[in-house]
Amino acid sequence: MPHSYSAIGDTARALIAASRNEQAYGRAWHAPTSTLSVRDLAGRLAELAGAPAPRMEEMTERDLTLLAFTEPFWAEMHEVLTKPGHPFVIDYSETEKILGVGATPVDDVLKEVISGRG
Repeated sequence: MPHSYSAIGDTARALIAASRNEQAYGRAWHAPTSTLSVRDLAGRLAELAGAPAPRMEEMTERDLTLLAFTEPFWAEMHEVLTKPGHPFVIDYSETEKILGVGATPVDDVLKEVISGRG
């Protein structure tokens, strides 16, 4: 399923742009995003890092529930899974149009992560 992701730097740039633009006052703004599936994102990261393609399987509710007994991180996953099995796509076109902030290309963000700067 497609999912929108925001790079931390893009989110920061959007916040700064909103704080400096009077048109931004009094309304919510979406940070710029890139949209791709978790499988595509993981595959791209592995390719850029020179690692083997990841093996991925879908986790079930039961899997998450059982893992939650072993590690608090997994218990929190229920909090962030807003619509499992459904696309989560954000339209940030107003942010780009009015605030002038766009999304950094995915490969650039992943290269920062690989280098330890991201």
